Amino acid sequence: TQSTGTMSAAVLYSELKLYQTPGSIVIAGQGASHVVSINTDTLEVSAATLQPSGDGRPIAGIFGIINLPLSQYLIIMTEKTEVGQIDGKNTIWKMSKYELIPFREPRSPTEATRALNEKYLALLHKARWGESFYFS
Repeated sequence: TQSTGTMSAAVLYSELKLYQTPGSIVIAGQGASHVVSINTDTLEVSAATLQPSGDGRPIAGIFGIINLPLSQYLIIMTEKTEVGQIDGKNTIWKMSKYELIPFREPRSPTEATRALNEKYLALLHKARWGESFYFS
């Protein structure tokens, strides 16, 4: 389903799919004529007109990118929960679950780098920061 905001000409999609291929991550809105493509080697983000092939997996949204010792990670929202509405028009959502997808890993990381990366990942999950993110 798509809706258009009154403030801009941007189109918002409530149904997104994520496709992973060697060298890229592609996010497509249901029925969209363009997709967002991220080159996992250069981290270049671009809009593309070609539609991804294969089975994508549904996602609730994109949160951002985080830099950790081993790699940069794309943070995706895998589930969202409706928590209310503003003026009966705009739905307020809460991120319920998230996932970190590494863009790439170094070919021969040291054990110390691996251990530090795992420590940061554990801290992120323990802090449960994703549970306090609301969006509309």
